[in-house]
Amino acid sequence: MLLSPKNSKFKTDLIRHVPKLGWSRIMWAIVLERLAKGDSFWSPYLDIVPNRFNLPISWPAKDIASLEGTGLVEMIGNPEEDLIQNFLKIAKVHFTWCSWNFHF
Repeated sequence: MLLSPKNSKFKTDLIRHVPKLGWSRIMWAIVLERLAKGDSFWSPYLDIVPNRFNLPISWPAKDIASLEGTGLVEMIGNPEEDLIQNFLKIAKVHFTWCSWNFHF
């Protein structure tokens, strides 16, 4: 079984507040499950997964343009913009300043 927005403890909030575009829902599922710590089914897994990844979450426009017509452009979306647009929606539901500040 793999962590996904569909089996996240936060499924309802993810569906309600985060559009199904690109990687937004899975990124927010990971963030929220990690912050839930011991209250998350996924805690044992997330405890051993690195906190940082050396993977791009966005690509230069010329690289994306070269993918036109493949269907990949829609899958990639714009993760940085998606995160910014959805942050306040999710933050209102799940974060207090103390909890957010504590974890980062």
